Amino acid sequence: MEALNAAAMERMSADGAGWLHFGFTPFTGLSDEHELPCASRTFTRCVRLLARHGERIYPAAAQLEYKRKWAPHVVLPEYIAFQGRPGLAAVWQLLRATRAV
Repeated sequence: MEALNAAAMERMSADGAGWLHFGFTPFTGLSDEHELPCASRTFTRCVRLLARHGERIYPAAAQLEYKRKWAPHVVLPEYIAFQGRPGLAAVWQLLRATRAV
């Protein structure tokens, strides 16, 4: 995988690409400084619990470690938004979208 990524990065750089995005890694980089005042406390607790203990469900820490070894220049927080309160169906869709289930 490393050789494939290195070759792809070299090619993209040669073609003039300014940056490469490795994609969203859910349930990582959670910190109070990125928390929005309108965030659901229940949802926040669930996501933080999943981030701490959900490695069997979704290998986020391993993915993040792999991405960090490429020495990214910028790491930006990504947000999840729901219209109204997040219900079980919305959380289930989130888990499916992130391939956590």
